[in-house]
Amino acid sequence: MDKAAMELEIAKLKAELASVKASNKNGRKDEVLALMLQGKISIDELATKIDITPRNVSSQLSYLRADMKEGKIKVDGKRVIGIGKNSLNKLYLELED
Repeated sequence: MDKAAMELEIAKLKAELASVKASNKNGRKDEVLALMLQGKISIDELATKIDITPRNVSSQLSYLRADMKEGKIKVDGKRVIGIGKNSLNKLYLELED
């Protein structure tokens, strides 16, 4: 394969990757958020429903917290200001009043 053919193949692969990223715009973080909006849920339950490890769920929660600090997450016009826990270690979202 010559240099021009390799460059063309690389360009095609980059375009394909960009397409995949665009189609997966709603990633794991959005899946976690959607499940939490359905009601209180544990990290283990989130992991099972999304088919990822509890450690990865914790990472997604960290990303959500960072977005919350920047005011990026809103639900029904209310800003999400935190992730709380009840006595049974079920997670829930805290909304701005």
